[in-house]
Amino acid sequence: RILVGSESRVELSSLPSCLAINFAMPIFTGGGRYRALESWCVVPAKRVMLEMAALWVLQELLRRTCPRLQALRALLPGWCQSTTATSELEDPRQGSSWRPLKTNAAEEQFTLGLKSPTSVQGYDSIHENEEVLPPLLKSPGIERETSFTRLISPEVEREMSSDRSFCIGNFGTGKEARSGDQKLVLVMVGLPARGKSYITRHVMRYLSFEGFGARVFNAGDYRRQLLGSGQDAAFFDPNNGAAQLARTQVAFTALDGLLSWLGKTESSHVGIFDATNSTRARRRAVLDHCAAFPGVRVAFLESICTDVDVLRRNYAMKLQNADYTGWDEDAAKKDFLNRIEKYEQEYETVEEDENEGKVSFIKILNCGEKTVQRRCQGFLLSKVAGHLLNMHIEHRVVYLTRHGQSYDNAKEKLGGDSELTKLGMTYATRLWDYMRKQLGWPVLSVCNEDEGADGCGEAWVSESCPRGEGWLLLTSQLCRSRMTARPILEDSHFVTQSGMRRTHTALLNEIAAGVFDGYTVEDIRREAPDEHSARAKDKLRYRYPKGESYLDVAQRVKAVAMEIEREKRPTLVIAHQAVLRTMLAFFQGVSLEDMPRLEIPLHTVLRLTTGPHGCTVEKVPLMDPVPHAPNAQMAPSISNKLAGVAVDPPVHGCGAEMTDAKALGA
Repeated sequence: RILVGSESRVELSSLPSCLAINFAMPIFTGGGRYRALESWCVVPAKRVMLEMAALWVLQELLRRTCPRLQALRALLPGWCQSTTATSELEDPRQGSSWRPLKTNAAEEQFTLGLKSPTSVQGYDSIHENEEVLPPLLKSPGIERETSFTRLISPEVEREMSSDRSFCIGNFGTGKEARSGDQKLVLVMVGLPARGKSYITRHVMRYLSFEGFGARVFNAGDYRRQLLGSGQDAAFFDPNNGAAQLARTQVAFTALDGLLSWLGKTESSHVGIFDATNSTRARRRAVLDHCAAFPGVRVAFLESICTDVDVLRRNYAMKLQNADYTGWDEDAAKKDFLNRIEKYEQEYETVEEDENEGKVSFIKILNCGEKTVQRRCQGFLLSKVAGHLLNMHIEHRVVYLTRHGQSYDNAKEKLGGDSELTKLGMTYATRLWDYMRKQLGWPVLSVCNEDEGADGCGEAWVSESCPRGEGWLLLTSQLCRSRMTARPILEDSHFVTQSGMRRTHTALLNEIAAGVFDGYTVEDIRREAPDEHSARAKDKLRYRYPKGESYLDVAQRVKAVAMEIEREKRPTLVIAHQAVLRTMLAFFQGVSLEDMPRLEIPLHTVLRLTTGPHGCTVEKVPLMDPVPHAPNAQMAPSISNKLAGVAVDPPVHGCGAEMTDAKALGA
């Protein structure tokens, strides 16, 4: 249908007779309810046939490459079946408003059009009179119920790992290089005990969470494996030619292993060469060695440490490695300091004129106090460089906890936004008491009644959160999460004096169950066995119909995890099982494949202590374990009674505190 004037015509005088087959198309004037058929125009058959051919080719390409189209065709048969519809097309000459067009005598004219809508009162009334609609639009598939019901059509194929790139972006595929075919080699540079191993663990944890294939190749481990452990400082003397040759051979054996892994492993992206590489000559040799492998980019990552306290702690950690097993403590310390002096004799920092001025490097001073970057463009390297800007070695504590028990928890339902039971509200109160103790505030029950709340507020004794620095409270925007935080927020004196900053963000909401929201696992197993088995096979990448997968959750939770990574203040996160699994995997360096199996029990606080030597997790149960309903098919009152959970009236009011997610960085 073409909105043109009544005098418009399409003439075909310049086309050869073999291409003069035309289609009559209606021309309307006006719009809305006042559209009326004005005349007909002639469209060359050549153009129509070319467009039909292009549409057919496009349909075939989509059908063969996109599994989603197969599911759509199964739901809507007849929508794209033009072969059956063409036989039902009506002759436009049957309409009262049709009139023939003047054409050349040599031209044989064929008409294809719609019945004139002038037989009805208005354009909108077309929808009331099905006989006016062309058969192409009268497919029975339109009248079919397309929304998900309790019964899932077996014809619908789940789109799983065959189309991961559309589902998960940067997460979890483990196959795309995401930067063309180029792989990245990070070459560590620095004296012993300068934090190189800490930086490599920090980078590895981030890359693993992002779904990149990364691996560390440590020259010291290769040395102990090939030559044995226990070498003294004389082995690292630059004037010891035999020992220097052996150390060089060991280092390049490790480098060969790294390059072989990058070249032969499909899911490899970043290899980290952990060695001192403390001279220009050694770095030049590394560049030349890597140049023989196409598609490999080299960047140097140098760690410089001048903080005496940090060095003292690093020296103490170094004395515990395999080189000093069985040594006297004083003798081991003296030998290690002597080894560092040997390295300092020939140590040369990375300069801009190396590699003919094309060297890429990142220099980190005192584990994040200062960072210098040069020529760090590119997808992989820029990600690493950006993440290293957030690195620090301050000890900090992160508290992760699920919300208290909700009514949907008691019924073992997925999703929902139900309120807390009395058991859940009891946990919220105990969580409030626990956080007061952790931050150095006494429990209100031990306060002197004469002192009141203000007197209790003066007892600030925590070293982990000194007065003035404050702490963070992060919750999701779901009702059960905000209700768990309510006792803390209602203690206004504690909130003000402790310097708490709170954020409610949808980034921490539970994984979206889509059409299965409100179902139990037994419901899904009974009514959608294919979906149940698909999720059991690949829980990480399985996406609920119209919902999310664990990889989708990881992608949105990453922003919050990065904010917590930058923080030095204590942080309490009240969220949900899938979200907290993602958080725990990020801080512990757990692979994405293992993330969905992490245990996050109800009414338990996970106390994460992070520092320069890793992350430790302590589980602190504040209440007895919550029993599960034995049969999700039972009525709620019966199943709750058998499970030992009282059927309580709902605690109304989720709280009005709703802050924007952009306040997260405050």
